[in-house]
Amino acid sequence: MPAIKRLATVPSDEFCPRVTSFTRPAKHFRYLNAANGDWLATQDGATLHVQEFVDDAAIWDIVEGGFQHAATGLRIATSSTELDSRCHVSLNDKAIAADGSEGEASEFTIAHGPEEMPSQYLKTL
Repeated sequence: MPAIKRLATVPSDEFCPRVTSFTRPAKHFRYLNAANGDWLATQDGATLHVQEFVDDAAIWDIVEGGFQHAATGLRIATSSTELDSRCHVSLNDKAIAADGSEGEASEFTIAHGPEEMPSQYLKTL
């Protein structure tokens, strides 16, 4: 049987895949999502609102009894801090509604957030 001729030269490393692994971060921030998918946020560190996008205003860190806003330090109380669970949120002992205002208590879902603040990621671009 005749030998098969190569039609083109292929660099020797072209078909040599590599596995790259990264160390898992020690912690991640959290998101608090309203039922419509918006993110609970604060710009001023005193009031809450919901927004359709993620920036530093929508990043929360777990603290005893609830969450602390990662940029402003605003603390909110929640009925749970468990990832992927639903919770009620209160600010200064007042229930928070689905739009982030004080009002009838609404459920927010605790979601997995980023390792760093969004502004930190933007600095690397």
